[in-house]
Amino acid sequence: KTSQSKMMKSSLGRALIHYLSNETDEREKCGGYKWTLEKMNSGEFYHQEGIWISGRLFAGTYSLVIADIILLVGSITTIRSVYDKDAKRKDMILAMTPIVVGCLCCVITCMYLTCIYIPSATSTILKLRSGEIATFHDENFRRYRYSIDNAVYIIGSIFWGALYASISIGVFWGSFVMFFLLPATSQIALTFLAQAIGFGITIALKFAVLYLLRLSFTVAFYRKKPRQFNIMGLALECWAIGTSVGYMFARAFKLLLIITMFIGRIDAPIIAPGIGFMAGIELDSMPTIFRKDLLAHEAHRHPYIERLGVMYMMKLRHPSFAKRSGSSWRMLFVFALMPWLRKYRIMTRAHDQEAEHENIFARNAKNTMK
Repeated sequence: KTSQSKMMKSSLGRALIHYLSNETDEREKCGGYKWTLEKMNSGEFYHQEGIWISGRLFAGTYSLVIADIILLVGSITTIRSVYDKDAKRKDMILAMTPIVVGCLCCVITCMYLTCIYIPSATSTILKLRSGEIATFHDENFRRYRYSIDNAVYIIGSIFWGALYASISIGVFWGSFVMFFLLPATSQIALTFLAQAIGFGITIALKFAVLYLLRLSFTVAFYRKKPRQFNIMGLALECWAIGTSVGYMFARAFKLLLIITMFIGRIDAPIIAPGIGFMAGIELDSMPTIFRKDLLAHEAHRHPYIERLGVMYMMKLRHPSFAKRSGSSWRMLFVFALMPWLRKYRIMTRAHDQEAEHENIFARNAKNTMK
């Protein structure tokens, strides 16, 4: 007991007690527009987080500011050219409303794309560092290491992609509004709107009824009342055959809208991993090129890379630097005063070994099937 009390009163004991007493499960939500803006304003973005945004990405963002100005001036010019004081008010409403809506959507889309690239790059860097986006343990990571020179397409793709996406969305919503206002198509549009409202009310009632039935018949994946659940499932199967027409139309509409929006988003892939290749050619290579540029700068600007470079230069300048005795003292210092490093190192190593065993099992299974 005496030796134990002496150990707890020592510097090592106090350090361990302080660490264990302050160990919590608190987390900080990193990434996103607000977090990036706060870190950049406080100066912690580079000095504390060690995140380096390339000049190419800043240039692309500045080019989007120019695109915002171009679209804003073009929209104002278009609205002024169409406006006629001598025309009838009804005719002017029919002519001006689709144009104003289209121009407004066009400018808002381009402004959104202007604000999203640097926060998106920050989130991608943090995901790469934390392992949420697989790197060395991913079989597809090799493609990031080749053709680094393709990063020259980033600035032009950001600018023209934003213009294409903004104009496409402006034309889409302007045409949608015009479809409801033109006398030749307004009746068809109102009929379609009435059917959509009726379909929506039906779906809302369905959700309400199903919510109550699910509470009575099921618990997660299990059925509390199999007979009643089977009757309900049969009724839903028959009902879904007819309503699937509306579901598929809504899905097609949403996918077209998302694809149109993602024309200007070269920072995030829209095609799921594993299906974006045809005959060995990547269908949408711009997100890959964007990540190549981020990884190229991470390879030079990552805080660990800079510190490792300083250590190597110190070793070259001072041969007595980083000898075995110093390494032993470093290990003692880490194990004694930084136990969390050892803890997460062991956890990561176990996770990596488990992933490696799974990959070996998958390869053996493939070879057995062949």
